[in-house]
Amino acid sequence: ADEVCLAYSGPDVDCNGECFGDAVVDDCDVCDGDSTSCLPTSISLGTITTTSIDVMYSSSSAFTGFQFNLSGATVTGSSGGSAADAGFEIEAGTEAVVGFSFTLDAIPAGSGLLTTLSIADYSEAGDVCMSNIVMADIDGLELEHSSVDACVALPCADADADAVCDHADDCVGALDCSGNCFDLSLLSWVG
Repeated sequence: ADEVCLAYSGPDVDCNGECFGDAVVDDCDVCDGDSTSCLPTSISLGTITTTSIDVMYSSSSAFTGFQFNLSGATVTGSSGGSAADAGFEIEAGTEAVVGFSFTLDAIPAGSGLLTTLSIADYSEAGDVCMSNIVMADIDGLELEHSSVDACVALPCADADADAVCDHADDCVGALDCSGNCFDLSLLSWVG
């Protein structure tokens, strides 16, 4: 039966040449691959809120550590993502974020959420910028990556145009002559 099957290169032969096999060519043109071998290696900023920033990753190989500088926001902690799944410790200083595993566990090749950084309250509009990105493979060598320095705007609604973000503003409105806050939108003019 195999000789008959192999004589015909029809749908009964998979990409490995096996009769009735189930191997298929993945998104990277690799037979029976997992679609990770052609992924760009990068770390980038994702969704940002007034209290957190998602850090995303993509890598065609496993990695055991990462580091980057972050400016424009104070990191107060981190949680979740593939870094937490791999048991990584994440340390954040005034500017640098470093992730590693004491047990040399690795984040497998793939892409998704690396971690979510908690950020301290801020009161003014500005940008969060990532730079000096380093990723290390399972041998501790730096991975070549396509990450570029990137900035994203911090969310800062300012309904009363007082240059203080509404989420940190004690008075979204105006102060009366007694120093009490009132909402300007409550005023209506009657003609």
